[in-house]
Amino acid sequence: MKNRNDVGYSYHRILKGTLFVLICGLVTASSALNATPSGEPICGTPSSFDFVQAVRAKNALTAKKATTIRAQQTTLPPTLLIESLSPSNSARLTLGGSPGQSYQLEATSDLDSDSWTSWLSVTLGDKSLIWDDTLGSSNSSQFYRLRSSDPQEFQDSASNFRLLDQDGITHDLYYNTQLDGIAVLAAGTNLTSVVSLLPILNDLSKTYSNRVQTWVLLSDPAPVRSNIIAQAKSLNIAFPILFDQQGLAAGCLGLTHAGEVALVQPPDFMIAYRGEVSATNQSTASASFLGQAIAALTTAQPITYLRTASSGLPLVPLSLPTPDYSRDIAPIFYKYCAICHHPDGVAPFAMTNYSIIQEWAPVIKHALLTRKMPPWHADPEYGHFANDLSVPGDLTAALIRWIDAGAPRGNGNDPLAELPRPPAFDQWPPELGEPDALVTIPTQSIKAEGSEPYRYIFVQTPNPSNVWLRAAIVRPSNYRSVHHILVWPGQIGNFGVEDFSTYQSHIAEFVPGIKPFRIPSDSYIPLGKSNWVTFNLHYTPNGVATNDNPVLALWYYKVKPAKTWGVAAVARFDLNILPGVSDSPVQTQYTTSSKITVYRFNPHMHLRGKRMKFEVIYPNGTRETLLSVPDYDFNWQVGYDLAEPKILPAGSRVIATGAFDNSPQNLANPDPTATVHWGDQSWMEMFIGYMDYTQ
Repeated sequence: MKNRNDVGYSYHRILKGTLFVLICGLVTASSALNATPSGEPICGTPSSFDFVQAVRAKNALTAKKATTIRAQQTTLPPTLLIESLSPSNSARLTLGGSPGQSYQLEATSDLDSDSWTSWLSVTLGDKSLIWDDTLGSSNSSQFYRLRSSDPQEFQDSASNFRLLDQDGITHDLYYNTQLDGIAVLAAGTNLTSVVSLLPILNDLSKTYSNRVQTWVLLSDPAPVRSNIIAQAKSLNIAFPILFDQQGLAAGCLGLTHAGEVALVQPPDFMIAYRGEVSATNQSTASASFLGQAIAALTTAQPITYLRTASSGLPLVPLSLPTPDYSRDIAPIFYKYCAICHHPDGVAPFAMTNYSIIQEWAPVIKHALLTRKMPPWHADPEYGHFANDLSVPGDLTAALIRWIDAGAPRGNGNDPLAELPRPPAFDQWPPELGEPDALVTIPTQSIKAEGSEPYRYIFVQTPNPSNVWLRAAIVRPSNYRSVHHILVWPGQIGNFGVEDFSTYQSHIAEFVPGIKPFRIPSDSYIPLGKSNWVTFNLHYTPNGVATNDNPVLALWYYKVKPAKTWGVAAVARFDLNILPGVSDSPVQTQYTTSSKITVYRFNPHMHLRGKRMKFEVIYPNGTRETLLSVPDYDFNWQVGYDLAEPKILPAGSRVIATGAFDNSPQNLANPDPTATVHWGDQSWMEMFIGYMDYTQ
């Protein structure tokens, strides 16, 4: 065995190695239909939405007091002067009123119509504001009105979303609490539609590089990443291009036209400015609408231009119909969600009828937009996986569209109430038949509060002779309190070294909510006669003192298969994660000593885990990415089952690269001031990349 401090440390185990898992469900009550729900992960991990909502509530009280003060002050009536520069040019308007008061400029080309379009929303300063109307210059006649506005009309909140960019890096809007702002530009389906705006965006990005980020939303339904990378390089785009194929992120920001920008202000993530990047008469980046808004935002000054009308092409030219619950929506929930969201399952609610869905609709919307649910974190650019849990983009868009329409019941039956209960993870797989043997341990008591140390329970298996296992599944009786369960041969604990277990080749594992992996039919796991096995148990107190009765089920072959099953673990033990660092990289590798066939990959880190990628360098020098997990989530230790097993010749090098986020922006971080090293507990760290294989 190699030294623990070697860069590439590897060992072999039987079956697959998920070590620690939390139940990640949506554990909050549904409250506001247009809000992201609270309570994402378990184990006391705070929700980013909870944080944002707390800030918004505090700011709302401050705004209410300010509104009361303004109402008691003498205000000037709005004034509007119009000067026509020439018949072929735009009109010049002078807006007047009370300093600090918000106003809306509206326009119409037909006075007989009751329809007025909002052209401009502003907060006036000490002087009148002059504005040239380029939007209405094509009309033969144009009429305007200026009216006082309640500042609350411009208190648009940005819903959270999570997207990948052209380099496969994930971006979560609510993560960026350390910034002054995030400018998000809608490009439509092609970057060429915003080429004229790039000089301004590049200039502003350089000027405010450490304080304001710039993102571009690309709504191309089928982007080719290599082409986007090449186009971005040719256009000198130095900021992330986020793939928003269904336009859902644009909807989170209220963006409706190509070329329209939203300036989002942390930490409450309200939209400080939305509209055109620049007017034709604004010749510099600093003079642009966006430039003025960023300058005011970064200096804590009032923003003059709050909203401007956009002249770009509509992002969605035709309004899509609202999906039907019975025909369209319920079948999606049944297929992709009910496997966990069933009675007595690990999920916090069971999808058994329409009323439940309606109640939890805002929770579901948040989970879809942030890709928290279903739990699937693989970058679709690399590999195909048999157990892909993700909901296709068009179905996700249909669910969001239905929820935004008020989650209408419509006509027809309720499939969720009528369809049979889907196969659940808490049942022995029917295709295996009855287990050949069951192994139990004494009842385990779990306290209500605090943390539980790892437990090592030794028990003998009942097999009368050496056997070839075709399956081994361990299952708790109390799903909500289990952090993880591993079962390995022998009586092996941690030898008295606290929080540093000696992990062995295990024959079974339990991960809440994840279906046990089945080894191929031509492979086996050897188990000796009446062998001692160790139950490695870790529980998570959840506020109620409770018990658990785990049971291990074993299935035997009658004839020895041709291949053995094992796991290669690519680990890095010499972790030294510095405090406050948001991207602390780490890398290790494993070299195959013989030809193997890989069936599954699994990354494992703890609460500071950020990303992990598996690449292989074949003996001929060819390099291939087999799996990338750019948004690692400790709450879901997902294994990625290859749709087509990958043959690795002897001498192949598997490279596992990743990073930890030890910054305050990582709300799951137990202590961003601590230097972190290897250890069992969740507040310590691990870096392990597992490969399930046969040989």
